[in-house]
Amino acid sequence: LFSTGWEKHAGTVAFFDGFPSLSPELADQLVSQHVALVGLDSPSVDPADSTDYPAHRALLSAGISIVEGLVNLPALLPVIGRGKQLYFAAFPLRIRELEASPVRAVAVSF
Repeated sequence: LFSTGWEKHAGTVAFFDGFPSLSPELADQLVSQHVALVGLDSPSVDPADSTDYPAHRALLSAGISIVEGLVNLPALLPVIGRGKQLYFAAFPLRIRELEASPVRAVAVSF
């Protein structure tokens, strides 16, 4: 999960302009580390002006799920800082013939 501070723009037009994204190199590194999911607080893992979507292609072709537009990620930092294990799940709506869905994102620590 990547908390960049971009969530402060959620719900505004600015959210979709100039947002942080993953470099192709970082996407490749995440693939090589066999992560299961990438989540971030911006609207896309690729820049808004991308036409070839390298991060999407790298992650999705490796079977890595992408969750975009997350909010309240800074609330997880104290949990991680205390050394507690954090479990993250994203529950999508079951919508046929679509490539994406809104999700109910949940983080739980034990």
